[in-house]
Amino acid sequence: MSATANKPSPSGLNRGLITISVMLASFLQALDQTIANVALPRMGGELSATQEQISWVLTSYIVAAAIMIPLSGWMADRYGRKKVLVLSVVVFTVSSALCGLDEVSEAHDVHLWTLTSGMEVASVHVTSTEAAVAPSSTR
Repeated sequence: MSATANKPSPSGLNRGLITISVMLASFLQALDQTIANVALPRMGGELSATQEQISWVLTSYIVAAAIMIPLSGWMADRYGRKKVLVLSVVVFTVSSALCGLDEVSEAHDVHLWTLTSGMEVASVHVTSTEAAVAPSSTR
């Protein structure tokens, strides 16, 4: 028998906590995409950046997310969904905080943290979606 077949199914309380965690992670991903789109004009003004420079912030976010979607599925299979999800949420939170700090005064700093945020939000999306739709025997 495989190792996953021997694992017991989550209890009722555990199942509820897992569901809430997955829902919050998915909400985090949707909220971050909305914030990235809404904040662009203000970021341009605050950083004295041109429209072209500030559009790279959103472009880097989208490209990083697109690249990380297949990679995060592979990482979840290799290292486990729970580990990848938790690490992604932690790195996403740190990168978002660094992106929003007042000390970030250059557009290239914002690009770096937005790129990292996009990478991690893709991992959050993939692992939370897998957790929601995977049969309990593979969790």
